[in-house]
Amino acid sequence: MRFLEDKQIEPQPFVDKFGESSSAWGDFSSACRRLDGIYNGIIFKRHGILDAERFRLDDGSFADICERLCHLNSPYNFHAIPIHILGSIYERFLGKVIVATAKQVRVDYKPEVRKAGGVYYTPEYIVRYIVENTVGKLIEGKSPDEIAGLRFADIACGSGSFLLGVYDLLLSYHGNYYNRNPGKAGKGDCVKHDGKLYLSLGKKREILLNNIYGVDISTQAVEVCQLSLYLKLLEEETTASAHQYLLDFTHVARLKKLLPDLSKNIVCGNSLIGTDILDGNLFPGDKERKLSPMNFEDVFPEVMKRGGFDAIVGNPPYRKERDSREFIADIKKSGFGRQHYEGKMDLWYFFLHRAIELTKPTGLISFIVPSYWLKGSGANKLRQHIRDRCTFVDVVDFAKNEIFDNVGGMHMTFALALEKQGAKVRYQRFTANGLDATEIAQILSEKCRKRSVILTVDEAKIHTSEGEIDFGRGPFLALLGKLDKNTFPLQDASAAFEVSQGIVEATDSVSRSAAEKAKKLELVGKGVFVLSHAETRSLKFNERERKFIKRYLRAADVHRYHWEHAGFSVLYIGNEDNKEIQAAPRLYANIRNHLDTYKDFITSSNRPYGIHRTRENQFFTREKLLCPNMFDKPTFAYCSDEYYVNFAFNVVIAGQTSYSLKYLLGLLNSRLGAIWFDINGKKRGVNNDVGVAVMRRFPTRCINFSNAADKARHDVIVSKVDAMLGAKKQLAVAKTDKDKTYYEQKCAGLDHQIDRLVYDLYGLTQEEIQIVEKGNE
Repeated sequence: MRFLEDKQIEPQPFVDKFGESSSAWGDFSSACRRLDGIYNGIIFKRHGILDAERFRLDDGSFADICERLCHLNSPYNFHAIPIHILGSIYERFLGKVIVATAKQVRVDYKPEVRKAGGVYYTPEYIVRYIVENTVGKLIEGKSPDEIAGLRFADIACGSGSFLLGVYDLLLSYHGNYYNRNPGKAGKGDCVKHDGKLYLSLGKKREILLNNIYGVDISTQAVEVCQLSLYLKLLEEETTASAHQYLLDFTHVARLKKLLPDLSKNIVCGNSLIGTDILDGNLFPGDKERKLSPMNFEDVFPEVMKRGGFDAIVGNPPYRKERDSREFIADIKKSGFGRQHYEGKMDLWYFFLHRAIELTKPTGLISFIVPSYWLKGSGANKLRQHIRDRCTFVDVVDFAKNEIFDNVGGMHMTFALALEKQGAKVRYQRFTANGLDATEIAQILSEKCRKRSVILTVDEAKIHTSEGEIDFGRGPFLALLGKLDKNTFPLQDASAAFEVSQGIVEATDSVSRSAAEKAKKLELVGKGVFVLSHAETRSLKFNERERKFIKRYLRAADVHRYHWEHAGFSVLYIGNEDNKEIQAAPRLYANIRNHLDTYKDFITSSNRPYGIHRTRENQFFTREKLLCPNMFDKPTFAYCSDEYYVNFAFNVVIAGQTSYSLKYLLGLLNSRLGAIWFDINGKKRGVNNDVGVAVMRRFPTRCINFSNAADKARHDVIVSKVDAMLGAKKQLAVAKTDKDKTYYEQKCAGLDHQIDRLVYDLYGLTQEEIQIVEKGNE
């Protein structure tokens, strides 16, 4: 009632009037009768006990409730509260029951909820991710007529959070489709406001009835799920649109009420126990009613005749067998239960077995579940069933991040295709723990590598010979957990190290004539502000101008542990410098003449003479590590002289710290470092694209400098890196083959020694070392 008021679907508030005509309860009952005639009986229907003539209650207490909740006093605006939030409130309500004794009445958890530890509402970002990667994939590119033939379900729907997510996605998709293709909207499908098409109430009803299906064993849950879907249906309606709908369809008896009958879509029943258990009279009548056996073929005949559902999504109940022995024993008495039961099961395993049976061969299944089932002994039959019938297409492992409030353990989402495709699996594993809901949602929505790893895994290889499922955590990802221990991100609050991108010169990619294109070709790989040694000499810059000329290293000049300057310079002109050059044209004539030649290619925000983006000078003038941000293997070099680089580089400097940059250089260039960058970098062909954000997360081994043994580990790595830097310099100037071979072998030996020191530093086992070595082959 308050929802209808705040949404202004009902023209005037009325809850505040309860008690003015007769009793508050009497006015409330009368309002229900009126609203039942407009909306639908599932919400305002007559109740055998509450509407009986002999029913009595404390009208004063009920009047107080009405007064607190009416629009004059309530702190809540139901127009602003998202529907899924209301669903969360309702789902918590579903987990409790009123217990009456001779002396008291109390509200307590239902026994099954108490055993499970409470009711855990699925976070909205999880719902959204699962729905977009199942229903979203299935409707992509389809027309409304094609979508009308698809059926989506949650077979343990609770208060309907997943069905709300499906419905919301379908409404959004249809709305966008009609706005892109207005000529394809049928009569009555849309209404137009402010030049935009919106789905009509009739069309939204049609989508709900065509596409959305749910089952739950709880009558309360079914009613709340229907209520949530009704609220979603009416979410954007107004008094005028609701009234217009009634005017349009009053002549059609079955459409007289605003809300459709969902009794054939959202059903109370047992998804796991069929009516075959009735054949042997196994249960007394009251137990039978409690079990609520159901056959999908009987309840959803049209869906099952078509081959089943196109997608089944959800968060099935998790209850280990030791906590649900009676219920699982009842499931075992059905043919379905006998077929799939094995010891040490979790209740949700049965739901996945059932979902596989109910989904069309072209369909998808996606759940969020605890991740222990991948290797658990009680899931052998389930894993084999998946191996025989399904293909993984998308997996997210949340590691130790808390998905449900105050619930430990590790959780995952997976999407299964019923077609055996032998395809590649997109596998994302979170590498950071302790993330809050906002951070997890952001990482999921961006499908990014920030604080997570994304791999493409061969589906055929995830099933091990032991019957377990392994997405590749063994070979490489398990190392990430070890690298999290006793380490700190390369750039963190301690500011031991700082990372920056190089400068951005910025030249225009747009050419307006053949002559300009030819001129542009001269700049490829160099840029307007970058000068070769010959150009610098020929331009004859004066003393004032030479202060802007800085030695410059290109990506081709920087190698692993060493660099070679090829004679290039950069005109390092910032915003204030640009103003100075413009104000004194005679003093800077050579710079102006040179840059004026290329003015059409300068897109800098500091035009006409400034580069696009400068950086703090300390990143170029101080001791630093340089590495191009695209590499197959780490290519970090040590540089103590003043050199500038562009945005294709990461630059690392040391802060106020006891750590040596040469210590860090050994870690970054090691084979272990190569594996870390290979996992965390974005793939660009054979190369890893390692930006500043990734660099800042590199797990740098902590050193306790007050501990002699720990400090010695640091110092010996520094000494070996020093030796490597010297050997690389000697190799670069070696003239004879004999000298080249000698220094190449020396560098290889030092490389091996540094790798062994790094393995020891991070505490790798021999088996883990072999994994790293194999990964670097």
